Amino acid sequence: MKLHEFFTNQSKWTQDAFAVNAVGDCVDPDSREAVAWCLLGAIDICYPDEAAGNGIASMLNEAVGRNIDSWNDELERTFDEVRGLLLQLDI
Repeated sequence: MKLHEFFTNQSKWTQDAFAVNAVGDCVDPDSREAVAWCLLGAIDICYPDEAAGNGIASMLNEAVGRNIDSWNDELERTFDEVRGLLLQLDI
């Protein structure tokens, strides 16, 4: 599954944690309790092969010109910007 297919709506995206549960507590990205993920947490779900996940993360880092986790977590970052980037890169 591509990341843009995973992030179908804003409720599946989070900041400042790899993944959170329904009450906003941090959980592992692969936890059954996870309901929202940051870009890196979603990479773990969508690309379980480590080499593939690292390649996707590198592609995102290059596209934003810095580390994707810091880009994702910027206060002014919006879900529309995240989804737009994923659609643009077709990942």
